[in-house]
Amino acid sequence: MSDKRAILLLVMASLVVVGLRAWRERLDRAALAAAALAECVAPVAVAAPDTAAPAPPIVEIAGVIRSGDILASALRRHGLSANLSDRIIGSLRKIFDPRRARPGDIFRIALDTEMSLLGFEYDRATGESFRVEPLGQDLAAFILPDRLVRHVVRREGTLRRSLYEAVREAGGSAEEVGQFADIFAGSFDFFTECQPGDGFSYVVEAYYDGDRFKKLGRVLFGEYAPAGVGGRAGRTVAGVYYQPEGAKKGGYYTLDGESLQRAFLRSPLAYRRITSRFTMSRFHPILKHTRPHLGVDYAAPTGTPVSAVADGIVARAGWLGGLGRCVEIRHAGGISTAYGHLSRIGLAVGPGRRISQGDVIGYVGSTGLATGPHLHFNVERNGVPVDPLRFESLGGAPLDAAELPRFARARDALHELLVALPVGVPTVEPPAATTAASAVRDAPPRS
Repeated sequence: MSDKRAILLLVMASLVVVGLRAWRERLDRAALAAAALAECVAPVAVAAPDTAAPAPPIVEIAGVIRSGDILASALRRHGLSANLSDRIIGSLRKIFDPRRARPGDIFRIALDTEMSLLGFEYDRATGESFRVEPLGQDLAAFILPDRLVRHVVRREGTLRRSLYEAVREAGGSAEEVGQFADIFAGSFDFFTECQPGDGFSYVVEAYYDGDRFKKLGRVLFGEYAPAGVGGRAGRTVAGVYYQPEGAKKGGYYTLDGESLQRAFLRSPLAYRRITSRFTMSRFHPILKHTRPHLGVDYAAPTGTPVSAVADGIVARAGWLGGLGRCVEIRHAGGISTAYGHLSRIGLAVGPGRRISQGDVIGYVGSTGLATGPHLHFNVERNGVPVDPLRFESLGGAPLDAAELPRFARARDALHELLVALPVGVPTVEPPAATTAASAVRDAPPRS
């Protein structure tokens, strides 16, 4: 048995040696093949991968000053740190007082990925522009040159529901709606007298920096054409902006040179509907009995601005019984107006203060005896209540006869613009119209 075992072990050892030799030969052949492959590809230059870090992307932020904003709060709202915000404002203060920031002003900020400032630009609604950028370890501020180009834009449309919606559908802004309505505020109430099918058209200034819109100018020429039959038919109203020679400011006139300015506006606010009219017999919803209602109630959301309908002096500003917070104003000719149920009264409004037409004197509320937010507005002449919806006021002074030829040239040039301009396309005003309509452009643009 021992001899057989010895022979078996010898055979097994021989097999292992043969196997190891074959494995070594396979490894040697693989090594030779790898070396040959290396010799084949070695002469070929292979570009190393680009390991350089790409340029850090710029973080861009754009914002606008809202009502009630200060610049610092607007910057914080857009994610700037308190330190960076303070540094920007501190630098900007050398050329511009940030307290003069107004709603509608636009700012743009460029930051690197580490939130370090690359540049800050501030564009005022008036057209002024400022820039802040790094200079060493500090920030430098400077005034940008005025690059604005004046264009004119023609808009037109037809009402389906309201003037506001129609102007917006025609491409106009909310500011354009306000300007257009203000032209005819003394002769037409766009909240009660509008009807579907009414048409409008106007020419408005627009200021651009290259292709970028910067600010709105003023409406230069506008027309409103009520639809329908009877009393509304043919009552087209037109307004031309014109600045008489030697005057400090311009105004709006009819095609015949009559002033569209009225001593009293038709309504003191932008309202949704009239909930109660002037009547000697009205059932009071809170007191539950019938009594006179010597004014008009305009439904509007809480906080809607309320404007004085005419120049005057504040006679009362405070709580007045069932009218809650109320402002009373005395006007020329023995006329007085009152504005009740205000949520708050304007800060600058107090007894004895002089008020101009259009000044905001308070805000809609529901103080006093009120079931919901609305404005109670009443008018008295020599102490006798007058229906505000039927109250007619005198117009402004017409143009002097000597001024009419110059006015006619400006009027005709603007009307030609209204007809010739493509609708909705900002267009540089043609030279001929520029010369003929120079009277409407002597005053600085709206701010």
